[in-house]
Order: sequence, then C-alpha cells, then structure tokens
Amino acid sequence: METGIAKILKAIDSIREEIASQNGPWVSIREACRYLDVSRSTLNRWISGGKLSCHKVDGVIRIHHRDLDSLIVFGKPYRKLLKKQRDRIRELG
Repeated sequence: METGIAKILKAIDSIREEIASQNGPWVSIREACRYLDVSRSTLNRWISGGKLSCHKVDGVIRIHHRDLDSLIVFGKPYRKLLKKQRDRIRELG
C-alpha cells in the first residue's frame, strides 16, 4: 500500500510529465496553478511574497518545475533550501 507521500509524488510525476512534454522544465502561470491546485490570486500572492520564484522567459512569466516541487515538499523557495534539500528536489525530476 502506498503512503500518502508516495501518492503525492506519483501524482506530481504524472502532471510534470504531461507539462514537460509541452514546455520542458518551465511552466506557465496557468500550468503552475493546475500543478499546485491553487487559484491564480494565491499563486500571485506567493510570488509577490517571495514564497515562489518566477522568471521572465522570452517576455512571458515562467516558473521552473523545481521551484514548484520545492514549495510542495519543503514549503519554501528553491533558492532558500539547504544543499541536502536541493539534492532531494533534483532527485524528483
């Protein structure tokens, strides 16, 4: 029987594969909202509050999947993780 975390990671992998096949490691705001299952206003609040990093790529706001995974697993931005935590996020995908 799968644990709760194993189920979550399996669901994350499924969504990530679908998104990555379209855009590589960068996702749009809409895709990030779907991935995190939050509203756009929540995502914008997290970005403006520094809880989630975003980047402008070719004039469009994009979020790297490792930043989303970091938020899910550790509740903080990838850039604020300890080396051991960053390694764990890299192992995910």
